[in-house]
Amino acid sequence: MAEKKVYARNIHQRPNIGITASVAQKTDQVFHTFVSDQPAIILLRRGIKVITLGHKTITLRAGDALALAAGTTCDVENRTERGLFESTWIVCAPELISHVEKISPGKSKIRDLVTMKKLGTEFLQSFDRAVQAISDPLSIPGPIAIHRVQEVLLWLAQTGSVLIGDTPTDIHRQLRLKLGASPDKKWTAKDLAKAFAMSEATFRRKLAEKGHSFNEILIDV
Repeated sequence: MAEKKVYARNIHQRPNIGITASVAQKTDQVFHTFVSDQPAIILLRRGIKVITLGHKTITLRAGDALALAAGTTCDVENRTERGLFESTWIVCAPELISHVEKISPGKSKIRDLVTMKKLGTEFLQSFDRAVQAISDPLSIPGPIAIHRVQEVLLWLAQTGSVLIGDTPTDIHRQLRLKLGASPDKKWTAKDLAKAFAMSEATFRRKLAEKGHSFNEILIDV
């Protein structure tokens, strides 16, 4: 009997601070044409992550991190080590990204992705504090949470790069962002059409014009 794939995802969101998600897998998995809906920083905790972007292949190992610009499309392979793969994502609120970008002049603006390797224990601790700030709002006051998340962005700036705020204008990207912001909500096409101030028929037609369907995006996100 074939081994059943095991995939777990734990998501926390804190308004105006960010979103954090932890991913755990017990088998190797490949994600073709993966799209990053929002700027994110990903820390690999266990296993190997192989990213193919055009003709470029990037390999990350435990302790490495990756900063990903919004709208980046790539192929991703998550490989387990000793039966386990683990990674943690932080999606920072746009206001925090814009603030760090503003106070970090001369840094390269990330257009697709950059790697962050061998930053050491202090970075890992900073990252974990930011995750806690997002996932435990009862214990971490808002101003402290903002400071912790910005600290991770400043670590990135110290490597010479900054994420940039992104305001998508096409309905496909806007839809993915809305779905991703509330992943546990049972969305319907009618509800989303109303959120975009249009009829359901117009909503579906605009997606079709871009080569997408509501059900396809809902499953993908």
